[in-house]
Amino acid sequence: MADSVCITLLNKKQITDSDFVVTKIGANMNADGRKKVIAAFSNRMNDLVMHPLLGYSASYDRIMETQARLLGRHLLGEIPAYKGFRTK
Repeated sequence: MADSVCITLLNKKQITDSDFVVTKIGANMNADGRKKVIAAFSNRMNDLVMHPLLGYSASYDRIMETQARLLGRHLLGEIPAYKGFRTK
């Protein structure tokens, strides 16, 4: 999820050089840049997608929670198999 958000921000030129502070030892994102990344990530996590196993639409945030619960149930032996979820 994080990689997808970062690539989108870069491709759409929503993050630019002005969002970084460059020093002799490296570069850091400034406060405005961090706000852009956090907002974009939050928006992405609220996007609705169809969960293929459960058959209903949910936000990525909710799907991650559901997947964690399914994995836990599998590890406890409550369900025989765990099927992962892939983003598009």
